Amino acid sequence: MQGSRTLLHKWFQALFLIANPLATINAVQLSTIIGVTYKTAWLILHKLRHAIQQGDAEQLLTGLVEVISATYNPCNFHIKGFKTMRNEQPFVGGASLNYGEVSYVKLKHVFIPKHHPNKELSYWDYSNFIQTHVSPSVRVPFIHYGFRKENACDTLNIICDSVPVRINERYYGVSDKHLQSYLDEVSYRINHSFKPNRAVSRLFRLFIVTPAVTYKQLISRKPMCLHEQIA
Repeated sequence: MQGSRTLLHKWFQALFLIANPLATINAVQLSTIIGVTYKTAWLILHKLRHAIQQGDAEQLLTGLVEVISATYNPCNFHIKGFKTMRNEQPFVGGASLNYGEVSYVKLKHVFIPKHHPNKELSYWDYSNFIQTHVSPSVRVPFIHYGFRKENACDTLNIICDSVPVRINERYYGVSDKHLQSYLDEVSYRINHSFKPNRAVSRLFRLFIVTPAVTYKQLISRKPMCLHEQIA
């Protein structure tokens, strides 16, 4: 919010709407609700997603961990004929399990360049996810490659399968450039789905402590390639 000309109560309203698992909001709707331009609404939401991303980076998966692969397809449900964009993007879903049910989930985009010879996720991608997002105290996470997903936790499978619908119904499809931000938002809503009040208060705290990110920085971001993720 530093240096923003948008009134504080509008920021707080946007924070509540994006954090509350029961609310549904996109930049077009937010611009109407709080009376700002689309560009301002888009920037506010992405700054909030940036704070969510920073908080998620500090939370490692612990205990019994399962990891599976999934894909996001930016289908636009709102275009007649169910138009599909041919730009499927893989991501990795990982979860801490408590008595067989998901207690915390992470969804991380794995950007594969358009002309990359291998369009399937490899053990390399899973290893990078584990190295970055799983606590070192977890000895051997259960890794389920595509054809073994039926062996994974049902809830984790349902969550990963629901990602395209969760994103496309609200945002009408997103590009690979910003996909990670939306995956982080989805996982944040899922992780706080049973405690909506806690979701709002936690995001408020994250927003306070997260260093500011500018519009120029947001639009200049590039999705990470395979070798960049390992670095």
